[in-house]
Order: sequence, then C-alpha cells, then structure tokens
Amino acid sequence: MALELKGVLRKITPTETLQTKAGNTFKKRMVVLDCSYTDDFGEEHNNIIGFEVGGNKCDEIGQFIDYINTKVVVQFGIQGRTYEPSSGDTRYIVSLRCVNIVPQQPPIVTRQEVAPEAQPPTSSNNRDGLPF
Repeated sequence: MALELKGVLRKITPTETLQTKAGNTFKKRMVVLDCSYTDDFGEEHNNIIGFEVGGNKCDEIGQFIDYINTKVVVQFGIQGRTYEPSSGDTRYIVSLRCVNIVPQQPPIVTRQEVAPEAQPPTSSNNRDGLPF
C-alpha cells in the first residue's frame, strides 16, 4: 500500500551511481515536492519533502522532468532501518521511497525560441544597403 502527498514538483535530481560496502553499485535520485501551505491565521509554512528513488525507477522517473513546477501526487512508501555505528549508539533512519508520480495538470510547455523576423528585402537600386 502506497501513501500519497499532493504538492508542486520542484526538482528531480540527476541519477547518482553509488557503491555499497560490499562493492555493489546502485543508482539513486531524489524527487523534491513542495507541500507548503498557509494556515487558518494566514501564516505560511514551508514543507519541502525529498523522496528517494532507486534502481530501475531512476530511469522511469526521468519522464516527469517536464512536470517541474506543476501539481502532482507522489505515491510513496516508508522504509525504516537501524544503524549502529562503532560508538554503540543505535540510530533509526527513515526514508520516503517514491513509487510513482501522478500528474494533476499538463506539463508546462517551455517557450520555443522565437525565429528572428525576416529581413526586409533590400532594393538592388540602393547602393548603401538600406531598404529605404
């Protein structure tokens, strides 16, 4: 079962290739969602959330680059684990793992470069090259 959060897709980081202690490699990316809101008293609260993406999902998530700055729903799971450093203090680590992105509006179309306006034809009678 996946959980869901609605917000504005702010960023998808480039894919990183990392190495484990065992020498294996894996791919990782981050999906950043802006869930900021204004409360009943008019006070704004920033709520920027980073979701991890790993393995084959890294390539799949790339298709949502065009949806940056649009409203989406991120479906995710929560993954928890323990970490015991040599100091003996047990730490608990929680990750939000992005499972899917569901667009809520069409992608923002980037502006196409405007073709330069056609140059007016120059008269062959003008020796100075001016069109008038």
